Amino acid sequence: MGDAFLDALQAIYDFFSVGTYTFVQEVFAEMLIWVATWWVKIKIASVVFFWGVASAMLDQLGISAFLQSAWSSLDNSVLNFFTRYKIPEALNIIISAKLTAFILRFF
Repeated sequence: MGDAFLDALQAIYDFFSVGTYTFVQEVFAEMLIWVATWWVKIKIASVVFFWGVASAMLDQLGISAFLQSAWSSLDNSVLNFFTRYKIPEALNIIISAKLTAFILRFF
């Protein structure tokens, strides 16, 4: 009977002196993983939200319609020159980059 009692006390002592540190370390590691995962999911959701806002702003401002009307009003030789040197693609890249910079500025 005395040995069982001492074994129980030794088990309790071992839990608090050896197992507690590992337990607390594992708990904090799991909490950190959960918080990091949560943070990334929030960032992804906010990027999707702000992309919708930025797209709506472009539609409301009428930038696409303005560029289309400006493009159609160009002279044929100028239009051929711009098309040859891929100016429309460059403008698309610049507008996309500015829109992306606008979205990422919120973070």
